[in-house]
Amino acid sequence: MSDVLQFLHTFRVNQLSYSTINTARSALSSYLMGYQFPGCHYTVANHPFIVRYLKGVFNCCKPAPRYQETWDVKPVLEYLELLHPLDKLSLKELTHKLAILLALTSGQRCQTLSFLRVDAMKKTPDYYLFYVRDHVKQDRPGNVLSSFFVRKYPKEPLCVYCTLEHYLERTQLVRDYDNGHLLLSYVKPYRHIGASSIGRWIKTVLGASGVDTAKFKAHSTRSAAASKASRLIPTDDILKHIGWSRESTFQKFYNKPVIAGNSFAGAVLK
Repeated sequence: MSDVLQFLHTFRVNQLSYSTINTARSALSSYLMGYQFPGCHYTVANHPFIVRYLKGVFNCCKPAPRYQETWDVKPVLEYLELLHPLDKLSLKELTHKLAILLALTSGQRCQTLSFLRVDAMKKTPDYYLFYVRDHVKQDRPGNVLSSFFVRKYPKEPLCVYCTLEHYLERTQLVRDYDNGHLLLSYVKPYRHIGASSIGRWIKTVLGASGVDTAKFKAHSTRSAAASKASRLIPTDDILKHIGWSRESTFQKFYNKPVIAGNSFAGAVLK
């Protein structure tokens, strides 16, 4: 038992969070399923000393959401409007613009965007429909993200439909249709990229828009978009669009107060 406590304490010494330490205990408990400590009937999951240790860790470092607030979408949209007309943009600028517009308008993770494929896409005059073939993080029995729409928007500089259409035209000659993925690297040999690359693209645009990227990562687009939308449309529509099964998930992790762009102090000093 002392070995288990020492193992868990190494995480605490390295200043990792309570949830990380508790996850390590759960993983160890699953690996040693049914194992009981010598001389007692306790397991890793219910030994009093381990339970008390985890409670102490909880009291020392109370779990908290990564973000207590979120950034204002407006400055980002104003920056994206400057990236126009589309035919004057470099492939790099066009790719970055498409990535963040997809993230904001769909509310999906970078992982989901990396799964999008042109051979699982339907185009109509008003929208693109993507069928998601791979399992995404939020998938669970009874709640699976199978598709989502990319709709036309009347303001062309912010229209993700037009940006996507132009991106497909620009990448047509370098696209490997045996691969089929939508988002490609903007340098040779123009291969399919993963979620981490999409995250870097989004952070680049956020930084150029004035968002503090030392604090906010690419995943924060979900919170920023959902928090903005919650002021205009019903929560049920947000849950259905993004793929959350419960309102509590949205309220607990994603519905955050928006950092005001013009505070009283800022107005005085401006």
